[in-house]
Amino acid sequence: MKKTITIIHRILLLPLALSCGAGPIHEKRAALLLSLPDQTETGEPSAPPSLPPPVTALKGWDLDGSNTGLTGAGIDRTTLPLYEPPAAEVQYGTWFVPAGTVMTGQRVEMGGIDLSAGNITFERCWFRPTSIGRGMPLVRGGGAVQNTIRSCDIDGSAIPLNADGTNPACGSIAVSCSNIRVLLCNITALASGVAFFGEEPVTLEGTYIHDLVQGEWFPGSGQSHQDGFTIRDYAGPLALIRNSHILTNPASHIATGAFFLQGTWDDCFMDNIYVTGNLLAGYGYNLAVDRDNGGYGRHLWAVDNRFDPYSGWLASVGLGPGWALWRDNCLNDTGQADNRGTAVAEPMTQANPFLRAPGDLRAAAESATAIRLTWKDLTRQEIGYRVMRSPDGAAFTTITITGPNAASYTDTGLTAGAPITTALPRSTAAGCRSFPALPSLRRQGREQVPRF
Repeated sequence: MKKTITIIHRILLLPLALSCGAGPIHEKRAALLLSLPDQTETGEPSAPPSLPPPVTALKGWDLDGSNTGLTGAGIDRTTLPLYEPPAAEVQYGTWFVPAGTVMTGQRVEMGGIDLSAGNITFERCWFRPTSIGRGMPLVRGGGAVQNTIRSCDIDGSAIPLNADGTNPACGSIAVSCSNIRVLLCNITALASGVAFFGEEPVTLEGTYIHDLVQGEWFPGSGQSHQDGFTIRDYAGPLALIRNSHILTNPASHIATGAFFLQGTWDDCFMDNIYVTGNLLAGYGYNLAVDRDNGGYGRHLWAVDNRFDPYSGWLASVGLGPGWALWRDNCLNDTGQADNRGTAVAEPMTQANPFLRAPGDLRAAAESATAIRLTWKDLTRQEIGYRVMRSPDGAAFTTITITGPNAASYTDTGLTAGAPITTALPRSTAAGCRSFPALPSLRRQGREQVPRF
């Protein structure tokens, strides 16, 4: 007897742009995007990378001051001796750490620490600056060989206030580095936590960022800056942000957010960023992606994170393709197993109105559990097509973002006999957050196709 499966398909088409508005992304960044090691010619998925083993079994929602930094390593930081660098290694108040330095169990009170020499390790140390330049990072730079900061406290609470009552730590950053691993640390009392950049691997893992400075630049200004974590220009093989607790100050109304991916300037580009196992919380946006004047690629993955908002803002995507993978991201609910509360919907972008929708969209069964989608690619500006699936035609999740100029995709792993709804949302000025707002783009119907 010949069996059939029923396919219910509503198709929306979304080509994803390399550029939008004022001009294209910097040429070298666009070339890098198109040369990334995906099977772009065949439109295969931008698959997540293999991750290194975790340095802690704890998730971000398990972390606090008792199990991170020096306390987590069983160290009483008040017992650590003060380390004063040799005068020859200090310029303008900054310690330029020599290449190959390995330091354990010291208290460092310098207001600037430069790691540009590379191959530097700090473990179980207390960074306790007694001064800092306004708007400056405490730890900065990145060498040819990766640096590591592990099981350390980075604490700006000893920085004295200015005579006018303002905090010189306003605008400061605890760590602003390339080619570095920040592991199992406790970071507090500076304006922002960690910023990554560059073209080498970077990792933030098992780290608690909290109680950031909320003072003003000058009295009455209302201006400050709190970003728990930021990437603005990264084109390396992998930026891994895993199992960390990032909390901006919930009492501050001049904070900005826990986690930002922002292509702020014209030549900025971000890609290959994996965000997993984190608790993102506090005032402002918990997790924001915005191409701004630069751009970002189709290799951003967010898996199994928790959101604990005080302001009601969760995740957002300003412009660009958004997340290649958004899965198992939930509100933080301490009363549920694994703190898994209500699912947080994938944030969608405000799309580019100048891209043309693909044409002649078709669906055909390839097997009992696979359906092949084909279409005509009518645009040459896109970086790919977002393919989405829904069990009910209402809530869509991303399956993949294809490569540029793709004209087909095979949706696999389906259940024989079950109805499905597949979407490839097209870009429009109205965006694609609300599929019902785009009825003219839907093709609806039932087709009986052979079951193999």
